[in-house]
Amino acid sequence: ELETAQVVQKEAQSVVRNIMNDVRMGKSIESERVKRVVNSMVDSILHNPDALVSLTQIKNYDEYTFIHSLDVCILSLSMARHINLSREEMMQIGIGALLHDVGKMRISPHILKKPATLSETEWVEIRKHPIYSMEIMETSHDIPDKSKELALQHHERCNGKGYPFGLKGDSIGAFGQIAGVIDFYDAITTDRPYQKAIQPHEAIRQIYEKGHAEFDRLLVE
Repeated sequence: ELETAQVVQKEAQSVVRNIMNDVRMGKSIESERVKRVVNSMVDSILHNPDALVSLTQIKNYDEYTFIHSLDVCILSLSMARHINLSREEMMQIGIGALLHDVGKMRISPHILKKPATLSETEWVEIRKHPIYSMEIMETSHDIPDKSKELALQHHERCNGKGYPFGLKGDSIGAFGQIAGVIDFYDAITTDRPYQKAIQPHEAIRQIYEKGHAEFDRLLVE
């Protein structure tokens, strides 16, 4: 299954790269291609979840947004399988997770890759990227509403201290809550311009510490 998973991941990387480039050029997302690659990832995870997940350990710093989008998709699908969601729900989660950061393509690379602390103005702009992601997905045909909701809500937190809307608790959809935990985990275990990666066990410890306030406790467990 690992060989199959490597083929799936390579195709997914190509899809994500093309999506990001298309969005930069003002084009819409090829939703059918996204669905095909997510369907392949769902198949792989249902068959052998460890194979595809193991590939998320391969990080490429120069293509952070590309690889991060793929990792969040794979890990979100694995979470969905673990809590026994249906195949249709896994498809919705996979599409949303793969596209959750596509809105960053509307943000200046100077801000995205800035190694120093962001200014207040820059931080305000960064916090708009979930809205941009949803807007881009809205212009594309046949992307499920639940996928759009995931992209919009992946930075919301149960204590109301997330963004872009400061939603609390059950006001955040289940898919957005799943993506929130996964996005946080993958972000802090990956090197970024302003932050060195931490080890997975340390990331899990941080999630447990934040679990009672920021994330759904059952999802943390």
